[in-house]
Amino acid sequence: MHSNLLLQFGPNIWTVEQPSSFLGVPLGLRMTIVRLRNQQLLIHSMIPCNEETYTAIDTLGEVRYLISPNLEHTRFIQEWQQHYPKSALYAPTDQCLTKHALAGRTNNLLPFQHNEIQCIAVNGMPRLQEFVFFHAESQTLILTDLAFNLGGTMSLWGKIFLHLNAAYKRFTPTRILKSLIKDRAAFNDSIQAISKWDFTKIIIAHGSPITQDARNTFEKAFAWAL
Repeated sequence: MHSNLLLQFGPNIWTVEQPSSFLGVPLGLRMTIVRLRNQQLLIHSMIPCNEETYTAIDTLGEVRYLISPNLEHTRFIQEWQQHYPKSALYAPTDQCLTKHALAGRTNNLLPFQHNEIQCIAVNGMPRLQEFVFFHAESQTLILTDLAFNLGGTMSLWGKIFLHLNAAYKRFTPTRILKSLIKDRAAFNDSIQAISKWDFTKIIIAHGSPITQDARNTFEKAFAWAL
């Protein structure tokens, strides 16, 4: 992964990537930046950035919305709130907002409501509470932990870990994620709603984005829920 470089993914959408590991497995981190028509920016799944990256982001527009898309991606909220004091935070739960909010901030529960970007909850997983986004202008589906797409060079342990999770060298929900599903019908309904969006690309937080045949790739990975 490229560390702290802005990579244009499509019209008015960028990503920033950074190395990161979990239990010794290199999962990487990816943040998404969406520029709305009024030049305001939405930051999805914040990661730590250096001053050069913040400066590059500021050239795109005004950071207005900070999105914490599930309960696992909350670590860097306060850093971003301090850097962009006029921004509004959106997160899954009141507890999350209370824990991370700074005094005098505007904070809101997801889903995020806007005419340029759609957002729905992936229901049935109360432990994760992921929200999925669709940027219509770039036809991009934006996921966080709903699916991984990891492969390439990594340690033997990393390969074993991903094989055990049925998630090595393919776009897929991990076995860990599937274990979080407590209401299968509610989860399936959410996946079916996502599949109705007209996306041609997929951004994920961990692993390589999908830039070709994205709909078929998604439907294949979640065939058991469609």
